[in-house]
Amino acid sequence: MTKPAQLTLLVFCLVLLSGCVGQQTTSGNGIVIESFVSNPSEMYSGEPFNLQLMIRNTGSVDAGNVRFELSNIGATYENRGLEISCKTECSEVIERFLAPDPRAGTTGESKTCIWKCSAPEDIPRNSKITFNPSLRVYYDYESNIVKSVTIISESELRSIQAQGRSLPSETTSLTAGPVKLSIQMRSPVRYIEDTNKVEFPISISIENAGGGVACYPTCDDSVNWNKVFLETDPESGMNLKDCEVGMYDEVDLWEGRSRTVVCDGEISLFSEGDKWTGINILKKTLKIRATYEYFTDAATSLTVTGF
Repeated sequence: MTKPAQLTLLVFCLVLLSGCVGQQTTSGNGIVIESFVSNPSEMYSGEPFNLQLMIRNTGSVDAGNVRFELSNIGATYENRGLEISCKTECSEVIERFLAPDPRAGTTGESKTCIWKCSAPEDIPRNSKITFNPSLRVYYDYESNIVKSVTIISESELRSIQAQGRSLPSETTSLTAGPVKLSIQMRSPVRYIEDTNKVEFPISISIENAGGGVACYPTCDDSVNWNKVFLETDPESGMNLKDCEVGMYDEVDLWEGRSRTVVCDGEISLFSEGDKWTGINILKKTLKIRATYEYFTDAATSLTVTGF
């Protein structure tokens, strides 16, 4: 390789690396921080610079009440506290932040915010001080799961098996978000004819998959951290009882990561006149929803040299 080619390659690598200095992103579903950087990342005392943030809704539900909090803007030098000063136009709460729309072919809503900042002036000449400002994004979100359930009589199941027929297919659909829901249960649910109700165990798993913290009802108080509100759709025709924690109540996530709630599902098999319906196969739909506020963090780094 010739010297000019080597020099060109070296310059390209330096440019590529300099563009990544101080950048931190988050991943997962919900609102993700695609970029949070200082521009530039090195400056002299008293010089202006920008903190630049880009976020996007990558989940499948619109977010609400999106707000930002900049913190950790100080540093200590020789027992003296120093701070960068910043102002932004992104101080208002965003009431609605749109999710992707697959049918329309659109991606989730994105937003760029800029904090116009100034480095401290009272830094001794040629001294270097590193600042590590943090950015927290808060937003309201919900996670949903819908699972179809087949309830079949013992006699009908034997008949289907004897004839080699297939059972009705069951489906599960869920929304993408920072909190993931799943339902585990034995299927199909079998019952004996002429019984009034059928009961069966249901396990509902809640997982924090967004890399941040879920809160209920808000994240303003750390007492509310690592919680979600869990509920079921009463119109599904399925009652959940004897749960480890009650439906329509807040659920604590173990170490902020996960929780499994076990309940007994109950379905009535009689008509309104308390007579046997005569139906040997029933299809029911179980809908579970978790609501919460969520926050995710990112940090960047910048170095100020005294001038």
